Amino acid sequence: MLEYGPHLYQKKGFARNPFQELSERELLALFPPGGELLTLIEGGDPQPLQLVGPEGSGKSSALLQIRRYFLQKGVEVMYFHIDHEGEALSGQSILEVPVLLIDEAWRLVPQNLEELLAPRLSRSLFTAFSSHGDLGPVLKMPLSTWSTEQGALSRTGELFAVLVEAFRERHERHELSEGGKEALLRCAAGNLRTWRAHLYEIFTWDPIPPVIEACHAATAHAALWGEKPA
Repeated sequence: MLEYGPHLYQKKGFARNPFQELSERELLALFPPGGELLTLIEGGDPQPLQLVGPEGSGKSSALLQIRRYFLQKGVEVMYFHIDHEGEALSGQSILEVPVLLIDEAWRLVPQNLEELLAPRLSRSLFTAFSSHGDLGPVLKMPLSTWSTEQGALSRTGELFAVLVEAFRERHERHELSEGGKEALLRCAAGNLRTWRAHLYEIFTWDPIPPVIEACHAATAHAALWGEKPA
């Protein structure tokens, strides 16, 4: 299986990430002003906010957008990405920081997560975390929930349009046909990271096809996963 990570582009032979981090346009495509995510943030609800969805569905991007939102307002933010199951977070600063963001919080020991959330809830401090599944039944406390299936994944068409535009800007001599776009979307199956992985694979070809068709998407998919898309 393809190993995703911050240095995937280096493994594919690039000196830098062809798309960089999500651009302003990409963030706006996923999280538009007045959208559900920002409405939840601006509503002032003291309940911890959990971002729920499958791998690659936009949870991390949502947390980083929340981080950006508060930093622009001059609010102190602490952001943690939990890499391994069974980890624990501790420290007085974590309990007192105005905004606490925890990516992949499902990997934390549940008791540890409860110990972080309860005192912050009592002080109405903003906390948001991501998880593949609903942690409400485990934590047994009130949570606000934002699902990527209703949020980011419902706007993948807008994001893909921005990615296509970014591709054209960086590779002016190349185009993606409508069939190529549809095939890339089908191969990705809603995983935002997979879109980029397929494009990284195509970028390694020499020469890059002047027009990326459905057959090229299928070839990239086969190279990455060892199978052709259905």
